[in-house]
Amino acid sequence: MECLGYLIQSCGHIILLENIYTKPLIFIGFFVKLYLTIYQELIVKTKNLQYGLTRRGVRMAKAKISRAKLFLNSHYLVSKAGDKIPLIDCYKSPTINADRYVAEIQHRVYSMVEYAQDRGLETIFLTLTLPSAYHKMKTINGKLVYNPKYADGTDNYDDYTPKAGSKYLTKMLAKIRQDRSYKEIDPDDRCSFRVMEPHKNGTPHVHVAMFVPRYAVARLIDAIFRLFPFPQSDISSTYIPDEWQESFVWEKGKKKQVFKKNDGTKNFIRVQVQDSYSYMLKYIYKTLDDLRGDGKISELSYWYISNGITRFYTSRTLVSLSIYRPLNGRFTMLELTKLYRDKQLQVFLNESTKKPELMILGSDIIYDRQKYVLEEKEMSYDEVQKVSTVDDDDLSGKSFILEDHPDFDVEAYEEALRREREKDPQDYGDDFNPWQIVEENDEEDLLDFADDIFMSMFENDQDPELLF
Repeated sequence: MECLGYLIQSCGHIILLENIYTKPLIFIGFFVKLYLTIYQELIVKTKNLQYGLTRRGVRMAKAKISRAKLFLNSHYLVSKAGDKIPLIDCYKSPTINADRYVAEIQHRVYSMVEYAQDRGLETIFLTLTLPSAYHKMKTINGKLVYNPKYADGTDNYDDYTPKAGSKYLTKMLAKIRQDRSYKEIDPDDRCSFRVMEPHKNGTPHVHVAMFVPRYAVARLIDAIFRLFPFPQSDISSTYIPDEWQESFVWEKGKKKQVFKKNDGTKNFIRVQVQDSYSYMLKYIYKTLDDLRGDGKISELSYWYISNGITRFYTSRTLVSLSIYRPLNGRFTMLELTKLYRDKQLQVFLNESTKKPELMILGSDIIYDRQKYVLEEKEMSYDEVQKVSTVDDDDLSGKSFILEDHPDFDVEAYEEALRREREKDPQDYGDDFNPWQIVEENDEEDLLDFADDIFMSMFENDQDPELLF
């Protein structure tokens, strides 16, 4: 589609049809200019993009972030006392309030590690990679080249996208969790978290930390290698079972000390980890490094957004984020988990949304969703452009702002605001639940939600996806 756009654009700037036949030099010049235009737009401006990103994918990701920022900046949560809380202050994600998002992830990891240490659990560190068919490119001599095994040699490319790959990795993890070596462990003595990240070619892989009792380590490692032999599984552990002895392997011409089992396989435990918390943070910070810099959105963030992939998941060992987040740091996750298990904390859910409506600690109400209502504030055109601009390193030629939207103009926006202000917030839809935005674990849902709200302001027959 981009090539067609550049072809039409080039044709519009060149010559009349009869000149192609009467003036050969102009004819040659036309194709030279067309080639240079396509080369500039598709090759030069994308050659430095990592993770398999395209300029079109980056632009669409920018558009989603821009509309989400507008929605969050143009709405308040208003208490019965009249206090106004900007909705954007209640939300955290890798692209909006990233510093809070990183701090929350650190807290979740630390809480999980502390829980595991209190129960005397060991840690298995697992990296799972996808089969060759999911790798569009492969590395040879440090350079990315096309992989002929991509998509199993078929043209069913939709089944081998990064999104499809992340789902396949989730199924791989599900097989491990469903194995008896894991299922037979007491639920209170098993927990985990995982981090999804891309290779340089854009294919995802996943790092997992599994906390289990020492007696279960040997059996679980055997099960993982049985299901997914090396190199699909790469394992390290804080505890090395007796049957795994010191040995070595050759990797990239270097001799490396490992632990191997005398079973005739290529499987090995890479290293005995001494400090599990630091070892885990190494992988987590590697995934979050782009969020701890100058605040600009990076290619890594665009990879997650454009492919609809969430960075970080945990097992349901501690209380839900929908309980932790509305309390705004008044309790740690471990404190809330203990209070809930000891039945000191009561949580009442909305029947339709399954989100907390009311939380009572002892005899005190510590959270009441009905205390707040969602209201929209009036914004000028200049304010709209300011709050919706996406700040990055200009990855797609220019930063996306709302005026890039083909249907956006001042009159249309102000008319849409007028119509929306006349409505009750519930008129946004039968399933409208503003608190779901604040509490949702996956930032992609917020972007989709704000996207739907914003696009409803424009009454036309065009498919929104065709506007970018």
